[in-house]
Amino acid sequence: MSGNVTIPNDQYLQGMICDPSEYLLQSSLHSSAVHCLTRGQSIGLTIISESGFISLFAVLYVFYIIFGNAYRHARTTSGKDWRFIQEPMDVFMLSLFAADFLQALGAVLDIKWINEGVVEVGSFCTAQGVIQQLGETGVAITTMAIAVYTFVLLRWNLPDKVNHGHGIFVSVFVVTAIWLFILVMVIAGNVINGSELYQQPTPYWCWIGGQYQGMRIAGEYAWFWITLGVSLILYVTLFLWSMGNVNFSATSWWKMAVLRRPNNTEDFAKRGKPWDMLAYPIVYSILILPLSIVRWITFNSDSALSGASTSAVTMVVLSIYGLSGFFSVLLLLLTRPDTLLFGRAVPTPVRGRAPSLHHEPSSNVEVYPVHDTIQRGPRLPSLLGADSQHSLQSVSSV
Repeated sequence: MSGNVTIPNDQYLQGMICDPSEYLLQSSLHSSAVHCLTRGQSIGLTIISESGFISLFAVLYVFYIIFGNAYRHARTTSGKDWRFIQEPMDVFMLSLFAADFLQALGAVLDIKWINEGVVEVGSFCTAQGVIQQLGETGVAITTMAIAVYTFVLLRWNLPDKVNHGHGIFVSVFVVTAIWLFILVMVIAGNVINGSELYQQPTPYWCWIGGQYQGMRIAGEYAWFWITLGVSLILYVTLFLWSMGNVNFSATSWWKMAVLRRPNNTEDFAKRGKPWDMLAYPIVYSILILPLSIVRWITFNSDSALSGASTSAVTMVVLSIYGLSGFFSVLLLLLTRPDTLLFGRAVPTPVRGRAPSLHHEPSSNVEVYPVHDTIQRGPRLPSLLGADSQHSLQSVSSV
């Protein structure tokens, strides 16, 4: 049958390389199993894959730093005195980077479709759809959890109270619940609808098919929008609080006073850096808003944007969204440089004599400079602020 099918010349001019049988299947009104890529769509997917590679390498480098420093800690410190998870934020950041890794990996898998010139159903298509949903939903919900955690931490002034015991337990419980929910959504959707092309070309890569809009919303879209709204509300409130324009009630958790002018008698330096509060919703808005707008426009029909505009606009916003992992790493470096073993010095035991029990230095004991007794692993840029660097220099000069 495919021998009697010819691909129109205008499709060849657009750079289609699929064979006649694949083109016939794509042209069928009753099939979403195959999509033949044009030259422009292949170029767009290449850019999306490159964005995915940037995020993937950024996240892998962070994991290299984390586990390299963890190995040095474990080797040089007593097991009773050291834990890999030092505080609740470590748990959330590990979850975020795991989700960023999966999201970036899903984008990188587009290389197969670029190489073959056609997106089609199959085991690889299903794997990409599952990885995309795990990563994208994981990033969204974990980002919202970090926003809520940060707000609770600063609203009730709890930094010294949550780093031990129940704080870490609660964060582990929350992260576990997040991933269990995502797994249930992914497994349920694929098991119930697996024989009905649940994961299919959409059309430039594989994801949940258009006939399953309810699963798209519940399993991913809703969390994009909820996270964006929650992040804007909480971080903007914290920004105003750090500037002194908001005061929280000491007696009621939900009450706060909005001030036109800050109270000059209060030391606002203790409330943190205000622009750090806005960095998260601004970056997340830049990543999510363009994608959400395009998804809303094409929600019921991919033809809502005319002709090549649909693919071109989609490729642009997905290329921006593909940098999510890179921006997560960047925000971590700029606003939370001491999270996940970053900048934590690893003491190296001094070889030779064991330390004396007496406080007085003995004349036959060799004294090492401070910088020789501290072993640091690979360092990411801007891990030490000016205050920390000044402190180290002061110690070294003693």
